[in-house]
Amino acid sequence: LLMNSPIVNDKPAPEILKVEVLTVTNNAWTITEVLSSPAELFINNDVHYVNLGNEQVKWLKLTLTLTATATATATATESNDVTPSLDNFILLLQKNRIHTPVELHYFTNDKSWQKQLIYPNPQFRMNIVTNLPKNMADTIFYLKLQGRYLRTSLDAFTNQEFLQHLQQFSLYSGLFFGMLVLF
Repeated sequence: LLMNSPIVNDKPAPEILKVEVLTVTNNAWTITEVLSSPAELFINNDVHYVNLGNEQVKWLKLTLTLTATATATATATESNDVTPSLDNFILLLQKNRIHTPVELHYFTNDKSWQKQLIYPNPQFRMNIVTNLPKNMADTIFYLKLQGRYLRTSLDAFTNQEFLQHLQQFSLYSGLFFGMLVLF
């Protein structure tokens, strides 16, 4: 069970992030070409794990399902009308030692496509951790991953879920290193 999949009414809550991978291996595609590509060229990636292998570039289509998140967070208030805003989400890419930036492409409130470069963060062991932009107008956005042999897992969290994720990770790391010192 993933950290961003809380238990709601004794059942796993629906995923809040849908990941689709563009199957075309063309390094020269722009966001305009990706947007105009047929839906059949995108395959669903249920495991949220991407391996570029020998490819230099891979495009991902990501969709936030806010209703799934609203259902998961509504248990605290017993109200299903709780829907976090897009800027309340944190995108986490846990990756191997390929330190290339990621391009985030999103549709803005002023009806244009914006590109934002996101660099690995040394505070989070060179993983990519970023808040989604405040001026993001749609729940669908695109990532352009770059770097041969890049492997990454993707998750989206609300701010509160991300703090819980960090606490859980710190606990497990402490237990691991504590046991390592003992033995």
